[in-house]
Amino acid sequence: MNKSNSIKVEESLPIGLELALVGGFMDAYTYINRGSVFATGQTGNLVLMGIRLSIKDYYGALMALVPIVFFLFGVFAAQYSKDKMHIAQNRYYQSDILIFEIVILFFVGFLPAAVPNYIANAIISFVSAMQFSSFRTMINGPYSTVFCTGNMRSFAELFYKGIFEKDKEAFSSAASYAVIILAFLSGGIISAVLSQHLFVKTIWVACALLIIPLISINRSR
Repeated sequence: MNKSNSIKVEESLPIGLELALVGGFMDAYTYINRGSVFATGQTGNLVLMGIRLSIKDYYGALMALVPIVFFLFGVFAAQYSKDKMHIAQNRYYQSDILIFEIVILFFVGFLPAAVPNYIANAIISFVSAMQFSSFRTMINGPYSTVFCTGNMRSFAELFYKGIFEKDKEAFSSAASYAVIILAFLSGGIISAVLSQHLFVKTIWVACALLIIPLISINRSR
């Protein structure tokens, strides 16, 4: 990540950390409370689908497919909103995305465990894709708030440059990616612990966490 003198708040490390925390939180939430699939980790869902197909668990495979499909729908919706509705021209559009996400996740918390899991998973995957598509840059470099494979690659590459090319800026950028990765992990741990007590309502904590970046972004306007 190439640092600039004027970093937008929505592209700052604290916002990236907070959103990554929620990304890991949502993944653990759906895996523990909503049928052992991932809200945001679609690579994991592809693997789960393959495993379940191999043992002829077709219903389980379908349940892994649902979040994949709705994640794609979410990316499509975000792109359509930018290209056709021109929401990216609205200086508050990222705030609007967070408000939408908070409202939808709050609604999911009201869905009892008796409701089919694919409904909650579809909704969460859709809004996580909207988050992913709306927050893609941190300190002028690409990153993801909802999964970590790309972040881990960037961390390793920059750490390599820092060690072998004595690039201090690369070291600094690698540290930023490391923080994002640890935040994602922490979100998963927090979600897993809270799920033992709050069960399906655990997702409301994610709503509370999203209020923090929402306030930070709005205060910067």
